Amino acid sequence: MITSSDIRERLRRLPFEPFRILLSSGQHYDIFHSEFVIVTKRTLEIATPKTEGDKEPDGTHLVSILHVTALEVIPAKAKT
Repeated sequence: MITSSDIRERLRRLPFEPFRILLSSGQHYDIFHSEFVIVTKRTLEIATPKTEGDKEPDGTHLVSILHVTALEVIPAKAKT
């Protein structure tokens, strides 16, 4: 079971590593900036940009931590 502490730990890692929040519905959110997530005891407020490189969010989503099933590291894109 994922807890608010698990998510806070991911957000505080230095250097920050982008990660994916997977939900029980199959939906997921990619987190590219630690500032885009507010963690409370039972919920997450996730700000989502239009594109990966955007520095400002375009919208927000309220997610119950009970529905978070996994946290995954987003692999760095291969340089060509």
